[in-house]
Amino acid sequence: VTLPYVNNERSQTLTLTKDAASKALTRYSVYAKGIADVRFGLNYWLVDPKKVTKGNLSIGAGIKLATGSYTATDDALQTDGTKKSAVMDQAIQPGDGGVGFSIELQGFKAIYKHLYGFASGYYMFSPRESNGTAKSAPKAGLEGYEIYASPDQYFGRAGVMLPVGKKQNVTFSL
Repeated sequence: VTLPYVNNERSQTLTLTKDAASKALTRYSVYAKGIADVRFGLNYWLVDPKKVTKGNLSIGAGIKLATGSYTATDDALQTDGTKKSAVMDQAIQPGDGGVGFSIELQGFKAIYKHLYGFASGYYMFSPRESNGTAKSAPKAGLEGYEIYASPDQYFGRAGVMLPVGKKQNVTFSL
């Protein structure tokens, strides 16, 4: 079970109208925080880890619930220097508004003595295309692109790792 709490910040620059002649940029930050989307998952090693130490493969599946806010607002700086409450960018929202289903694989294999290779991959698909939240300032001509998505997500990672020390309880990886 993963129950994340996030405190996300987005920092950006804006040219204020009064500074247009000097092209001075003003940096400001906006925030979105709270409980994010909860995930429940099960992973299973295909071979009993007590019986094999030179390599193994794990499979997993899970579900992500839409528990995090996907409509968080903050006071965003405007070009005239005032602040306006606006829906935050999707990148810093605690949630995405959709239920997702995930599958994953991870594995490792001894390469040479104590040097191991590892790889993992994850894919979460969301049946919902969008969460219905409109951006605060949709642009003309981009109709249909002003609604935030409930996106699919994926990642992959691979590398090598080497346990160090007499007890080999510390591992360096690349």
